[in-house]
Amino acid sequence: MTWECNGCGACCRALATGLLSDPEAARALDSGDGVCRHLERATNRCTIYETRPACCRVTPAHAPEALTEGCRVLRLAIFREV
Repeated sequence: MTWECNGCGACCRALATGLLSDPEAARALDSGDGVCRHLERATNRCTIYETRPACCRVTPAHAPEALTEGCRVLRLAIFREV
């Protein structure tokens, strides 16, 4: 199984949900409304992608199954979709 980001932006909009693993980083990135201050909302693209923090990076050490489930949970929490 492989995982590929679909670019929906749910993970960047989930800072206030308490679902992210690093609450301190989430507070630092929060623009005040639970959305990452570096998310370009019109395109769902990160404005600092090349230099984004470690908590925003997906590496080969992340299990594809966990990423798929995590993404599903975030989409449900943010967009109310599965």
